[in-house]
Amino acid sequence: MQRGYIWEKAADDPGTSKDIRVYGLGDWIGDAIREHALLAFTPIWAKLTAKDEWRVLALVGIPFSVALAAVGYYAATGRTTVAVESAVLTAGWSIFQSMGWNDNVISVVSAGECLAAYDELRRVLDAPPTAVAARAAVAAGATGADGDAEVPDELPDRVPLIRFEGLGFHYPGTERTVLDEIDLEIKPGELLALVGLNGAGKSTLIKLLSMLYTPTSGRITADGIDIAAYGHEAWRARISVVFQDFVKYQLSAAENVLLGRGGLAPDPEELELAAQEAGFGEVLARLPDGWDTPLARTRTGGVDLSGGQWQQVVLTRALYALHKGAKLLVLDEPTAHLDVRTEFEVFQRLAERRGEASIVLISHRLSTVRYADRIVLLDGGRITETGTHEELIERGGEYARMFAIQAERFRAGYEDHIEEGELL
Repeated sequence: MQRGYIWEKAADDPGTSKDIRVYGLGDWIGDAIREHALLAFTPIWAKLTAKDEWRVLALVGIPFSVALAAVGYYAATGRTTVAVESAVLTAGWSIFQSMGWNDNVISVVSAGECLAAYDELRRVLDAPPTAVAARAAVAAGATGADGDAEVPDELPDRVPLIRFEGLGFHYPGTERTVLDEIDLEIKPGELLALVGLNGAGKSTLIKLLSMLYTPTSGRITADGIDIAAYGHEAWRARISVVFQDFVKYQLSAAENVLLGRGGLAPDPEELELAAQEAGFGEVLARLPDGWDTPLARTRTGGVDLSGGQWQQVVLTRALYALHKGAKLLVLDEPTAHLDVRTEFEVFQRLAERRGEASIVLISHRLSTVRYADRIVLLDGGRITETGTHEELIERGGEYARMFAIQAERFRAGYEDHIEEGELL
């Protein structure tokens, strides 16, 4: 039913009203709500209507019918009052509801179904945690071909050498290989750029690095140790990620940034510094209540931000995490809504921080990534080219062709990024 609630929210959300009117989505959304409601409640109705209905009929239906008949007879002959009639009808309906099905019963039955599903999930997932299993594998010498070092209790407070070793991935239930035998190093303090057409596997690679996905084959190591051995929580405390499809939280500007390290006490000084580095300072100065301004017009005193301004908020969040101990900064199309000049300035500030952390940048704008220490071109789930901008241009391969196309488009007045399928 949660999906039905989502469509209900979309139907009365001012932000979607234009699309609903322009595309004629009213009936379509109504049908979607009805479909999800039926999907959610049909099994519950089946349980309710199938359970010992004859008992309800015997205990409630027959006596209630007799009482109604008596009241009806006395009402017809003028020997009762409206108050008695109302009392009998109300009492009878209340008894029927208490022994039959109503909203409360539906809720109880639904909760029972959820608890049963939860117990089943617990049984399916009743296995050692990933970190425990990985540590056991390391201890047995089964994690690495050449033998790994002993897994420390905590990640060292340094920028690690990260390796993708024979990494492969495909989604469960599908045959299409998204990533195939990826061998790649991210050196400590390096600024590495990942480029390629949409669907090449760039974002999937980042999700694997963030431990959101589990590799189908191969592994990712930090200083020679499988990152799974550290566990999700410990590893993610060392990584800061800006996803392309980031979430716009309806919180204050400060809260949106502090989410980058929500488990730590707020640090106002680092907050201001991160905002300046992300180019968010000018926007912040125009907000009516500064850091305390809600970033949603639906909230009292709130404001709506543009796409580019939201990207600056999310960049500030990532940089704040960097200030608070993250050793790897991953940016997946972090400045797609910014103009070229602003993006270049942000990138320059990021480049200045690469000694304190490794930075992985995904961007369609090759004019920006040209200043990376190393550029990796992904094509069809494989690494096809790697090197500096100058080396790849001199090589005259696919990267050089993509860069030439973007440069020509930029001179012609277009945005210098390649749209999906443009070079296919």
